[in-house]
Amino acid sequence: MRPESANDPRIRKFISLYQHSPAVRAALDKAFGNLYAVAW
Repeated sequence: MRPESANDPRIRKFISLYQHSPAVRAALDKAFGNLYAVAW
């Protein structure tokens, strides 16, 4: 992310949606099983 975009509400919303998405979690589980830890 560009430093000048760090406080952009659109970027913040996208990141929040990604971090809380059941579909993203399911894809990570399918790809990596229990061999990962999310860092957010």
